[in-house]
Amino acid sequence: MNQPLPGPRPTPGPVPGPRPTAPLDESAHTVDPDEIRRQVSELLEQADDIAAAVGDTADSEALARLARQAHLLEKAHAVLTDALEKVDRA
Repeated sequence: MNQPLPGPRPTPGPVPGPRPTAPLDESAHTVDPDEIRRQVSELLEQADDIAAAVGDTADSEALARLARQAHLLEKAHAVLTDALEKVDRA
């Protein structure tokens, strides 16, 4: 009678109808450019203070300060990236 054929079964193709959409991110509408500028400016100011304090020395304290400066710059980058992602989703 009707017996299945041996071998792999075909995978189902696209199904007609509406596609699910990602939920809207309400925080995308709350991107405040002034707040982003304030956060980044504050982080960059702290990084500049560290750079000024380090000067041309290369001792362990200076290296720790440079590591802190790198961390602050990464945080500033994250703030800007997050803001751009929110604006893109809006």
